[in-house]
Amino acid sequence: MLTEYSHLFNGIFEIFYKINVVIKEGSVICY
Repeated sequence: MLTEYSHLFNGIFEIFYKINVVIKEGSVICY
């Protein structure tokens, strides 16, 4: 149970990290 929750949290964190990178690259391109 604990390992599954940790794996899920890591997946969510990775998604947020990728979105943050895309936003930063987009802001650099826009500005």
